[in-house]
Amino acid sequence: DTPTAHYTVKTNQLNDGAQLRTIGIGPRGEQSGVILGKPDQLVFWYTRELARQVDLLPQKSRILILGGGAYTLPQYLADKYPESNIDVVEIDPQLAQIARQYFDYTPQPSITEIAQDARIYLSQTTARYDIVIVDVYGDINVPVTLMTREYGTLVGRVTKPTGTVLANVVAGQTGACRELLAVSSATYQDEFPYRYTKVDESAATNDDANVILLMARSPRTVPGYTKNTDSGPVLEDDFA
Repeated sequence: DTPTAHYTVKTNQLNDGAQLRTIGIGPRGEQSGVILGKPDQLVFWYTRELARQVDLLPQKSRILILGGGAYTLPQYLADKYPESNIDVVEIDPQLAQIARQYFDYTPQPSITEIAQDARIYLSQTTARYDIVIVDVYGDINVPVTLMTREYGTLVGRVTKPTGTVLANVVAGQTGACRELLAVSSATYQDEFPYRYTKVDESAATNDDANVILLMARSPRTVPGYTKNTDSGPVLEDDFA
C-alpha cells in the first residue's frame, strides 16, 4: 500500500524455468512486469512496441516517459542508449523503490525520477523532448486529465517541432471501444495532425487490446501502422 495505490506483486514460473514477476493495481490484470535477471527482455507487447519505435527514431537525446510502472521501459532505454537523458514522471513517489526491490530496476545516471502528477509536470517544465511516451494507467483507466484538449496542448508544448509522441491506449476497433480510441487520438489532434495506430493483434479480442498511437507534426511512413482517420469528439477540462 502507498498513498496513491494498492499494488499486487506476483511471481510465476515459466515453462523454461524463468520467473516472471508482475505488478497490478486493479482486477483487470498486470500493468508491468519483468523476467527476473533479464531486464533487457521486455515482457509485454506494448512495451516492446514502444521500444521498437524509439529504436527507429533518429533523435532521442531527450526522452520523457509519463508513468513509471515497474520502470522496465526506462531501464531498457537507459541501458541501450546511455547517452540519452530520460525523465520519468510518476505520481507515486514509492513506485521507484518498489521497482528497485522487486523488478531488478537499477537507476542509471541518465534517468531522472520525478515524483509528480503528469499534468502538473507538463504545465510547469521548461524542458523540450525529442520523444514523449505516454503510459499512464490505473488498472485499465486513463485519468481524464490526460485525455483533454488542454492536456494535448501541454504535450505539444514540451515536444520539439520534429519530435514524436507515443501513447499506449487500451481500446479497440469496434463499438464503444473504437469510440474510446477516437477520443484518445482526438486529444492530440490540435498539436499533432498526423496520427497512426497499431493494435496488438495477439490480444484475445480487438475490443479490449493495447493500441499504440504514434503522433507527429509532419507526415511519416510507419510500417505496420494505419493512418488514423477517426473523427472523435475532443474532451475538454470543463466538459469531459
